Amino acid sequence: MRGPSGSGKSTLGRAICGLVRPDEGEARATESCIYVGNDDYIFDATVYENIDLWEGFPREEVEKAAALAQVDFPLDKQCGERGSELSEGQRQRVLIARAFLRRPKVLVLDEITSGLNVELERKVLEAARGVAEAVVVISHRDTPAQYANKIAEVKNGVCYIQTKPYSNGVANVARA
Repeated sequence: MRGPSGSGKSTLGRAICGLVRPDEGEARATESCIYVGNDDYIFDATVYENIDLWEGFPREEVEKAAALAQVDFPLDKQCGERGSELSEGQRQRVLIARAFLRRPKVLVLDEITSGLNVELERKVLEAARGVAEAVVVISHRDTPAQYANKIAEVKNGVCYIQTKPYSNGVANVARA
């Protein structure tokens, strides 16, 4: 999902997961949906604890989720309040691993790969496709579009759905 700042992409992403309701009309939240945003909270605890959230998942599951999210730093590393001891990319990978661990049916990633280089972003997005049945990536960057089978372009309160191919032009456009 892409579009200019303030066009409603994040609000639409939150609505998909039932975190906000529309002012009018009806929206049905998808069952087992996780929304991951850049402003999600990181606790002053270890990377491991921030992924597990003290829910007691088996260690091997936490480690697998961390590996899929490309967490390549120690799980016993202290994160600091709001992730102050982590880089932006490390913080984002912890949040992604937290979501991967819970195996959602639908995963909404809102600008959560902006701090990753292209190679890490590719690996994380490929992993996301194996974790969730559907992945919605909200991004200002064009990189995620190459992994998409549909692109939702949000402009002036209208969502336009594009299906492949969309190389130089837009094909199969539908207004949603």
